[in-house]
Amino acid sequence: MSITNLFWPRIRTPMTVLTLWLSKGKAGSQEQFIYSTLVSSIMWELWKERCSRRYEEGHPTSPIHKLARKIILKVRYWCLRLAPHFKASAGSSTSTNKIANNLGFNIYNPPRKPPSLVYWTRPPDEALVLNTDGAAMNGVSAGGGILRDHQGRHMANFFNFYGEGTNNQAECRAILDGLTICKTMDITDIQIHIHTDSRMAMQWCTRQLKPPWHLKVWLRRIWTISEGLQVVYKHIYREGNKAADHIASLGLKYLSDGVANPHLDRSLKAFITGDSLNIPNIRL
Repeated sequence: MSITNLFWPRIRTPMTVLTLWLSKGKAGSQEQFIYSTLVSSIMWELWKERCSRRYEEGHPTSPIHKLARKIILKVRYWCLRLAPHFKASAGSSTSTNKIANNLGFNIYNPPRKPPSLVYWTRPPDEALVLNTDGAAMNGVSAGGGILRDHQGRHMANFFNFYGEGTNNQAECRAILDGLTICKTMDITDIQIHIHTDSRMAMQWCTRQLKPPWHLKVWLRRIWTISEGLQVVYKHIYREGNKAADHIASLGLKYLSDGVANPHLDRSLKAFITGDSLNIPNIRL
Protein backbone atom coordinates (compact mmCIF):
# COMPACT_ATOMS: atom_id res chain seq x y z
CA MET A 1 0.00 0.00 0.00
CA SER A 2 1.80 3.08 -1.22
CA ILE A 3 -0.63 5.41 0.57
CA THR A 4 0.62 4.13 3.94
CA ASN A 5 4.28 3.75 2.91
CA LEU A 6 4.17 0.07 3.83
CA PHE A 7 6.23 -2.37 1.78
CA TRP A 8 4.77 -5.84 1.78
CA PRO A 9 7.03 -8.93 1.54
CA ARG A 10 6.67 -11.04 -1.60
CA ILE A 11 5.63 -14.10 0.42
CA ARG A 12 3.16 -13.13 3.12
CA THR A 13 0.52 -14.68 5.34
CA PRO A 14 -2.43 -13.03 7.10
CA MET A 15 -0.35 -13.00 10.28
CA THR A 16 2.62 -11.21 8.68
CA VAL A 17 0.30 -8.67 7.03
CA LEU A 18 -1.48 -7.96 10.32
CA THR A 19 1.82 -7.72 12.22
CA LEU A 20 3.26 -5.30 9.66
CA TRP A 21 0.10 -3.19 9.70
CA LEU A 22 -0.02 -2.96 13.51
CA SER A 23 3.67 -2.04 13.67
CA LYS A 24 3.00 1.20 11.79
CA GLY A 25 3.65 4.30 13.88
CA LYS A 26 5.59 5.04 17.04
CA ALA A 27 4.37 3.55 20.30
CA GLY A 28 2.05 6.02 21.98
CA SER A 29 1.39 8.03 18.82
CA GLN A 30 -2.03 8.77 17.40
CA GLU A 31 -0.81 7.23 14.15
CA GLN A 32 -0.44 3.85 15.87
CA PHE A 33 -3.81 4.32 17.58
CA ILE A 34 -5.57 4.95 14.25
CA TYR A 35 -3.97 1.95 12.54
CA SER A 36 -5.01 -0.29 15.44
CA THR A 37 -8.51 1.18 15.48
CA LEU A 38 -8.92 0.62 11.74
CA VAL A 39 -8.40 -3.13 12.10
CA SER A 40 -10.84 -3.58 14.98
CA SER A 41 -13.42 -1.26 13.39
CA ILE A 42 -13.33 -3.03 10.03
CA MET A 43 -13.67 -6.45 11.68
CA TRP A 44 -16.56 -5.19 13.79
CA GLU A 45 -18.46 -3.75 10.81
CA LEU A 46 -17.89 -6.89 8.76
CA TRP A 47 -19.14 -9.03 11.63
CA LYS A 48 -22.30 -6.92 12.02
CA GLU A 49 -23.00 -7.08 8.28
CA ARG A 50 -22.50 -10.83 8.26
CA CYS A 51 -24.87 -11.34 11.21
CA SER A 52 -27.48 -9.03 9.67
CA ARG A 53 -27.47 -10.93 6.39
CA ARG A 54 -27.67 -14.27 8.12
CA TYR A 55 -30.21 -13.68 10.88
CA GLU A 56 -32.28 -10.61 9.91
CA GLU A 57 -35.20 -11.26 7.61
CA GLY A 58 -35.53 -8.88 4.70
CA HIS A 59 -32.06 -7.43 5.15
CA PRO A 60 -31.15 -5.78 1.82
CA THR A 61 -28.20 -7.26 -0.01
CA SER A 62 -26.09 -4.39 -1.23
CA PRO A 63 -23.45 -4.60 -3.96
CA ILE A 64 -19.90 -5.06 -2.74
CA HIS A 65 -18.79 -1.53 -3.64
CA LYS A 66 -21.72 0.03 -1.75
CA LEU A 67 -21.04 -2.20 1.25
CA ALA A 68 -17.36 -1.24 1.19
CA ARG A 69 -18.25 2.46 1.04
CA LYS A 70 -20.64 2.02 3.96
CA ILE A 71 -17.98 0.32 6.06
CA ILE A 72 -15.39 2.97 5.17
CA LEU A 73 -17.75 5.76 6.27
CA LYS A 74 -18.46 3.99 9.56
CA VAL A 75 -14.78 3.37 10.22
CA ARG A 76 -14.02 7.01 9.46
CA TYR A 77 -16.80 8.04 11.85
CA TRP A 78 -15.36 5.98 14.71
CA CYS A 79 -11.85 7.25 14.10
CA LEU A 80 -13.10 10.83 14.12
CA ARG A 81 -14.98 10.23 17.38
CA LEU A 82 -12.23 8.34 19.21
CA ALA A 83 -9.09 10.15 18.02
CA PRO A 84 -9.60 13.38 20.04
CA HIS A 85 -9.92 11.35 23.27
CA PHE A 86 -6.57 9.62 22.78
CA LYS A 87 -3.69 11.33 24.58
CA ALA A 88 -0.65 10.92 22.37
CA SER A 89 2.76 10.60 23.99
CA ALA A 90 4.68 10.46 20.69
CA GLY A 91 4.42 12.27 17.38
CA SER A 92 3.00 10.86 14.15
CA SER A 93 4.84 10.79 10.84
CA THR A 94 4.51 13.54 8.24
CA SER A 95 2.97 11.15 5.69
CA THR A 96 0.22 10.20 8.14
CA ASN A 97 -0.52 13.86 8.83
CA LYS A 98 -1.05 14.47 5.10
CA ILE A 99 -3.33 11.44 4.72
CA ALA A 100 -5.32 12.42 7.81
CA ASN A 101 -5.83 15.96 6.50
CA ASN A 102 -7.17 14.62 3.20
CA LEU A 103 -9.62 12.37 5.06
CA GLY A 104 -10.72 15.05 7.50
CA PHE A 105 -8.80 13.73 10.51
CA ASN A 106 -7.10 15.95 13.02
CA ILE A 107 -3.81 14.48 14.18
CA TYR A 108 -2.92 15.48 17.72
CA ASN A 109 0.80 15.49 18.40
CA PRO A 110 2.26 16.21 21.85
CA PRO A 111 4.27 19.41 22.13
CA ARG A 112 7.91 18.89 21.35
CA LYS A 113 10.33 19.40 24.17
CA PRO A 114 12.92 22.08 23.50
CA PRO A 115 16.46 20.74 23.05
CA SER A 116 18.67 20.90 26.11
CA LEU A 117 22.42 21.02 26.65
CA VAL A 118 24.02 18.05 28.38
CA TYR A 119 27.51 18.26 29.87
CA TRP A 120 29.84 15.57 31.08
CA THR A 121 29.22 15.31 34.82
CA ARG A 122 32.36 16.04 36.79
CA PRO A 123 32.96 14.37 40.15
CA PRO A 124 33.94 16.39 43.22
CA ASP A 125 37.58 17.37 43.64
CA GLU A 126 39.89 14.50 44.58
CA ALA A 127 37.30 11.99 43.34
CA LEU A 128 37.27 9.84 40.21
CA VAL A 129 34.49 9.14 37.74
CA LEU A 130 33.91 5.85 35.94
CA ASN A 131 31.63 6.15 32.91
CA THR A 132 30.32 2.77 31.74
CA ASP A 133 28.03 1.66 28.95
CA GLY A 134 26.70 -1.53 27.43
CA ALA A 135 25.93 -2.32 23.80
CA ALA A 136 23.94 -5.11 22.18
CA MET A 137 23.23 -5.96 18.55
CA ASN A 138 21.92 -9.07 16.82
CA GLY A 139 21.83 -11.06 20.06
CA VAL A 140 25.42 -10.39 21.14
CA SER A 141 26.63 -7.79 23.63
CA ALA A 142 29.70 -5.90 24.78
CA GLY A 143 30.56 -3.30 27.37
CA GLY A 144 33.11 -0.62 28.01
CA GLY A 145 34.09 2.20 30.29
CA ILE A 146 36.54 5.00 30.95
CA LEU A 147 38.07 6.17 34.25
CA ARG A 148 38.93 9.88 34.62
CA ASP A 149 39.76 12.37 37.35
CA HIS A 150 37.74 15.47 38.23
CA GLN A 151 39.50 17.47 35.51
CA GLY A 152 38.58 14.94 32.83
CA ARG A 153 42.07 13.50 32.41
CA HIS A 154 42.16 9.95 31.14
CA MET A 155 43.37 7.28 33.57
CA ALA A 156 42.17 3.97 32.11
CA ASN A 157 39.62 2.47 29.75
CA PHE A 158 38.45 -0.96 28.66
CA PHE A 159 36.07 -2.78 26.34
CA ASN A 160 34.98 -6.40 26.65
CA PHE A 161 33.00 -8.69 24.36
CA TYR A 162 30.44 -10.79 26.25
CA GLY A 163 29.01 -12.97 23.49
CA GLU A 164 25.31 -13.81 23.70
CA GLY A 165 23.41 -11.42 25.94
CA THR A 166 21.08 -8.48 26.32
CA ASN A 167 21.75 -4.78 26.71
CA ASN A 168 20.80 -4.86 30.41
CA GLN A 169 23.28 -7.66 31.00
CA ALA A 170 25.97 -5.70 29.17
CA GLU A 171 25.28 -2.59 31.29
CA CYS A 172 25.72 -4.57 34.52
CA ARG A 173 28.81 -6.42 33.35
CA ALA A 174 30.42 -3.16 32.20
CA ILE A 175 29.97 -1.74 35.71
CA LEU A 176 31.48 -4.92 37.18
CA ASP A 177 34.46 -4.77 34.81
CA GLY A 178 35.04 -1.12 35.66
CA LEU A 179 34.98 -1.82 39.39
CA THR A 180 37.37 -4.73 38.86
CA ILE A 181 39.84 -2.39 37.16
CA CYS A 182 39.55 0.08 40.05
CA LYS A 183 40.21 -2.76 42.47
CA THR A 184 43.23 -3.87 40.44
CA MET A 185 44.57 -0.30 40.46
CA ASP A 186 44.15 -0.31 44.28
CA ILE A 187 41.85 2.72 44.26
CA THR A 188 40.39 2.10 47.71
CA ASP A 189 40.86 5.43 49.50
CA ILE A 190 39.34 7.66 46.77
CA GLN A 191 35.65 8.04 46.05
CA ILE A 192 34.61 6.54 42.71
CA HIS A 193 31.53 7.99 41.00
CA ILE A 194 30.00 5.47 38.60
CA HIS A 195 27.98 7.19 35.88
CA THR A 196 25.71 5.08 33.67
CA ASP A 197 22.96 6.02 31.23
CA SER A 198 20.96 2.94 32.26
CA ARG A 199 18.58 3.96 35.04
CA MET A 200 17.63 0.35 35.73
CA ALA A 201 21.26 -0.75 36.08
CA MET A 202 21.85 2.08 38.55
CA GLN A 203 18.75 1.11 40.56
CA TRP A 204 19.78 -2.55 40.58
CA CYS A 205 23.27 -1.71 41.81
CA THR A 206 21.89 0.52 44.59
CA ARG A 207 19.23 -2.12 45.48
CA GLN A 208 16.40 0.29 44.71
CA LEU A 209 14.93 -2.33 42.36
CA LYS A 210 15.00 -6.09 42.54
CA PRO A 211 17.04 -7.38 39.58
CA PRO A 212 15.77 -10.17 37.31
CA TRP A 213 17.03 -13.61 38.24
CA HIS A 214 19.36 -13.98 35.24
CA LEU A 215 21.27 -10.82 36.26
CA LYS A 216 21.64 -11.62 39.95
CA VAL A 217 24.96 -13.40 39.42
CA TRP A 218 26.50 -10.16 38.11
CA LEU A 219 24.81 -7.94 40.68
CA ARG A 220 26.09 -10.10 43.54
CA ARG A 221 29.63 -9.70 42.22
CA ILE A 222 29.12 -5.94 41.94
CA TRP A 223 27.87 -5.74 45.53
CA THR A 224 30.76 -7.86 46.78
CA ILE A 225 33.52 -5.90 45.05
CA SER A 226 31.90 -2.58 46.05
CA GLU A 227 32.36 -3.38 49.74
CA GLY A 228 36.08 -2.62 49.50
CA LEU A 229 35.61 0.57 47.48
CA GLN A 230 34.03 3.99 48.01
CA VAL A 231 31.38 3.85 45.29
CA VAL A 232 28.68 6.39 44.40
CA TYR A 233 26.21 5.65 41.59
CA LYS A 234 24.60 8.26 39.37
CA HIS A 235 22.30 8.09 36.35
CA ILE A 236 23.21 10.42 33.49
CA TYR A 237 21.82 11.11 30.03
CA ARG A 238 23.18 9.20 27.06
CA GLU A 239 24.44 12.43 25.50
CA GLY A 240 26.78 12.92 28.47
CA ASN A 241 28.16 9.39 28.17
CA LYS A 242 29.52 9.44 24.63
CA ALA A 243 33.08 8.40 25.52
CA ALA A 244 31.90 5.20 27.23
CA ASP A 245 29.39 4.56 24.45
CA HIS A 246 32.14 4.78 21.84
CA ILE A 247 34.44 2.46 23.77
CA ALA A 248 31.67 -0.11 24.32
CA SER A 249 30.95 -0.14 20.58
CA LEU A 250 34.54 -1.26 19.96
CA GLY A 251 33.74 -4.55 21.70
CA LEU A 252 31.02 -5.24 19.13
CA LYS A 253 33.22 -4.01 16.30
CA TYR A 254 36.20 -6.25 17.08
CA LEU A 255 34.32 -9.04 18.95
CA SER A 256 37.10 -9.13 21.52
CA ASP A 257 38.42 -7.54 24.71
CA GLY A 258 40.82 -4.65 24.60
CA VAL A 259 41.82 -1.09 25.40
CA ALA A 260 41.34 2.00 23.24
CA ASN A 261 44.30 4.30 22.66
CA PRO A 262 43.13 7.81 23.62
CA HIS A 263 45.88 9.36 21.45
CA LEU A 264 45.29 7.38 18.25
CA ASP A 265 41.51 6.93 18.42
CA ARG A 266 40.29 10.24 17.02
CA SER A 267 36.71 9.85 18.18
CA LEU A 268 37.70 8.97 21.73
CA LYS A 269 40.23 11.80 21.83
CA ALA A 270 37.54 14.25 20.71
CA PHE A 271 35.11 13.05 23.39
CA ILE A 272 37.72 13.27 26.16
CA THR A 273 38.84 16.73 25.07
CA GLY A 274 35.28 18.00 24.72
CA ASP A 275 34.30 16.70 28.16
CA SER A 276 37.36 18.20 29.84
CA LEU A 277 36.60 21.59 28.22
CA ASN A 278 32.91 21.46 29.19
CA ILE A 279 31.71 21.43 25.58
CA PRO A 280 28.00 20.53 25.74
CA ASN A 281 26.08 17.94 23.75
CA ILE A 282 22.57 18.60 22.45
CA ARG A 283 19.75 16.42 23.77
CA LEU A 284 16.64 16.47 21.57
